[in-house]
Amino acid sequence: MRKVILNLALAAGMVMAISSSYAQEPNKKSADAREDLNEAQKDVVEAKKDVVEAKSDLKEAQQDSVADYQKYKKDAELKIKSNEKRIAELNAEFLKMDANDRAANQKKVGELEQKNNELKKKLADAKYEGPDKWSLFKIDFNQEMDKLVKALKDFTTNNKN
Repeated sequence: MRKVILNLALAAGMVMAISSSYAQEPNKKSADAREDLNEAQKDVVEAKKDVVEAKSDLKEAQQDSVADYQKYKKDAELKIKSNEKRIAELNAEFLKMDANDRAANQKKVGELEQKNNELKKKLADAKYEGPDKWSLFKIDFNQEMDKLVKALKDFTTNNKN
């Protein structure tokens, strides 16, 4: 009988030990899960702040790009008007030349005037379609404008010599 009581006591102790360890394990797991949930919620809040900041930066960048587009267009229009003025001055100078020189020079200046008109049309047709396309347009347009300005300057320099 003593053995039976001892075995029952031992079995009861084992049952208590096992049941108490099972009871503690889920509490620890749930505490870990709550902690993970809290961290995840903090990450979500930070991500939302980042999204708001990114949207603000994007809006600011778009406004800057549109302002850059408008400023560039005005500057380019001024250059085109300056070219038109220089072409008109050259044509006025040609009136003082003899007929042969006048015809040859007017033909060359006519080509430059046509190029200036093409640039004017290209600028008028230009639309802002995002910073990448606008950047490519500016590079191409600047190269063409620089060639025209150089040609007008060289034409003036060559005729004065």
